[in-house]
Amino acid sequence: MTKHISKQELKQTDTFLQEGRKAFFAFARHQGQVGVAIGTIAVIIAGILFFNHNSEKKELELQAQYYKIEKSYLKKKEEIEKAKQAKLDTKKSEKENEINIVETNENSESTIEKYKSEVEQFTQLIQANPKTMAASMSALLVTEIYSENKKYEEAKSVLDLVYSKSTGNNVVRALIGHTLGTLNANLGKCDEALKIWEPMIKNKNLEYLGDELQLKSAVCQVQLGQTQKAEEILTNLKSKQGSLQGRAAEKYLRLINLKKQGT
Repeated sequence: MTKHISKQELKQTDTFLQEGRKAFFAFARHQGQVGVAIGTIAVIIAGILFFNHNSEKKELELQAQYYKIEKSYLKKKEEIEKAKQAKLDTKKSEKENEINIVETNENSESTIEKYKSEVEQFTQLIQANPKTMAASMSALLVTEIYSENKKYEEAKSVLDLVYSKSTGNNVVRALIGHTLGTLNANLGKCDEALKIWEPMIKNKNLEYLGDELQLKSAVCQVQLGQTQKAEEILTNLKSKQGSLQGRAAEKYLRLINLKKQGT
């Protein structure tokens, strides 16, 4: 009696995730060092700067390693997309040939197999250096590969590791939290998704994600049988007329009301 709203909205590709990933890579650049002191204070700061320099140097080395693997992945992805397009073109030109229709059926498992080397290399980087930006970048890309092939459990396990090691209110953690929560929701683990999203919704530094996370949270509340709480969230979102989330909230409220009426 609780699962009356489809999860299709949750399973669709998030525009935020696509754009957020671009922002993430732009953000993942090392910051300069500033520090001037004299006497004993200078010695202390010099030691800190030396540590930061080494940490930054290691980060840059890991990111260089990441980009090398990513380059290989993107090359393969381009080849796969070209092959798929060629098959589609053939299918269109010979659409009356049933044999060709069968031959163009692609198994998603084979796509993952083609990325096996890159996934293994990304995974090794993540496991060895889970707290680094390079690890987060790797985890997001591996998550993308798995999710495109509906391997949500595998994607979740990768993000779980880096999320447990990340801290703060920055865009990196926000992107990982948003993605991990969505994966949990896709897997029917709405309680776990809400544990991630609710602190993010309350965080004033992440207001730019608030409406989207509230909408997804409301859908999860319905899945968990918390219809009244979901209605409160959706009613609040509905008041924001003109927004994508406001229109979606209005649609969900109508579905809830129809169910209450037994139609």
